[in-house]
Amino acid sequence: MMNYRLKISANEDSSKISLKGSGLNYSGVTEISSEKTRSLATLYYGQQWTKKDISLFGEIEQKLIPIDATAHYNTLLPIYRKTLGQYIFQHILPKNVANAIQSLPTGSLLKLEVDQSVSHVPWELMYTGHNYLCLEHILGRVSSTQKNSPEPVNGSISMLLVSNPTLDLYGSQNEANYIINQLRGSRMRITRYGFEIKKDDYLKLLESGNFQVVHYSGHSGSSPEPGKCCHEFKDKLCYGSEIEALNMKIPPFLVFSNSCQSAEDSIEEEETGNTSLAGSYLKAGVVGCVGTIWTVSDKASGMFASDFYRLLLFGSTIGEALFNARRTSFKRWGYSDFIWGSYILFGDPEIRLVKRN
Repeated sequence: MMNYRLKISANEDSSKISLKGSGLNYSGVTEISSEKTRSLATLYYGQQWTKKDISLFGEIEQKLIPIDATAHYNTLLPIYRKTLGQYIFQHILPKNVANAIQSLPTGSLLKLEVDQSVSHVPWELMYTGHNYLCLEHILGRVSSTQKNSPEPVNGSISMLLVSNPTLDLYGSQNEANYIINQLRGSRMRITRYGFEIKKDDYLKLLESGNFQVVHYSGHSGSSPEPGKCCHEFKDKLCYGSEIEALNMKIPPFLVFSNSCQSAEDSIEEEETGNTSLAGSYLKAGVVGCVGTIWTVSDKASGMFASDFYRLLLFGSTIGEALFNARRTSFKRWGYSDFIWGSYILFGDPEIRLVKRN
């Protein structure tokens, strides 16, 4: 498999972007400031727009959206997201880097080393002219200080599955039922909790070292303040700072947070760190974390997660499993449900949960 690293960093005035690996070495600087990338993130996440955000959208609309494209309401959202992805690819990436990415074989391994100042942009949703980057290549966000990957697990896999801990998300119960039914008879041994689990119980289970996989399906909240993103439980909120403070001698191999905005980063001007829940899990020692950047539908998210887990159990790497689950989801839903574009992997996409058969 071809292996590449796309590195993206930015300051107040410009962005430096490079693509290296498998015989390629391209780099360049574009006049796109970190402020402009914050505006792009605002456009993606639907937050309250400033005058600068409105100005940027006007520029994008004028350059890339056909005059008659918004005539039908049902086509508006897919066009809007595709256009943002086109703008990033055509106007933020240096031309030589963009051309090199277009030449990569489908299914190449592309590690994204994204500077903290621009981590709030969903680079996975760049539109290359052929397709979205996440539907063309195996992706994962990594850091230059990433620890060595653990050995694949032998024997059975223990999963902690938490669904509907606030007792107001009945769709998440259906999601959990679907995952359990799909994994029945596999080597995955599932311990399930619902509304009876409290925040402190969850933290103790995380710290226990008894689970290789943790799946949380419930409410999550984002925050511009580091450590203040949270999972919701019936009794209390579970903040990222509390997860980071755990003494996990054997941290979970993987956390899959199937909850709204669990991977969404702060886009506040004064914040530069990864303030998402995914970032908190990684700081606590978790090897890989899959999270969402916006609202996900219950039925589609359950099917996506079960596809992902089955692929992992057959020996796929985390990146391969996510890539193929995306493509299966796109075949199933197309643009009627954007579930395939909702997930981001934080961690090395080459690691395996189990040995390949």
